[in-house]
Amino acid sequence: MTIYVEHGENLHRAAVAAGVHVDAACGGNGTCGKCRVLIKKGRAKSAPSPNLREDLVEKGYVLACLAPVAD
Repeated sequence: MTIYVEHGENLHRAAVAAGVHVDAACGGNGTCGKCRVLIKKGRAKSAPSPNLREDLVEKGYVLACLAPVAD
């Protein structure tokens, strides 16, 4: 599925607004790590979190609840 998100918008909120269920047991607070998504096009930078391993960050994963779209 492709979702188009405006610059600066939070990925978690954008996905929910588009009708996509994003598993986030913490309610989108960045404490559970369940909302991990892979960015395939564009850029989003997740705030640092102990719930997202560095090797996944290097592959392009972010926590949707902590990631505003960069471009």
